[in-house]
Amino acid sequence: MIYYSWNSVILHVKTDRKIIELFKEISSGKPFSLYKPWVKQVLASTKRHTSYLINPIPLVNSKGVTDRDKVFYLGLASMRSYNRYVLYNEKHLDIRVIGNPDLLEAIKNNPLLTINDNNIHFKYEEN
Repeated sequence: MIYYSWNSVILHVKTDRKIIELFKEISSGKPFSLYKPWVKQVLASTKRHTSYLINPIPLVNSKGVTDRDKVFYLGLASMRSYNRYVLYNEKHLDIRVIGNPDLLEAIKNNPLLTINDNNIHFKYEEN
């Protein structure tokens, strides 16, 4: 499992490819001292890492999907409640959290996400 601040990521990292590179680095298991300098800077830019991923490695290494699909997954995953995961083992996101109905089409078209029972499910978080 990794923890991150999505606001810090999108503030400091400008391309989908770099965001995926960042997540590959922080899920690599290397000690912080061995991270690339720009990765350290992004992670150090905030003290509150309120977002989490249970299984980041299969996501960042997944084939047949675009970096945009992966970044969209990361952004939606950051909207989940860590407290609800700890208390109830909830790994999904309630669809009512999504305020923009236009995002529903993007969710439906993303092969890494599914909607079931008004919940958004994350392919690599459910297993």
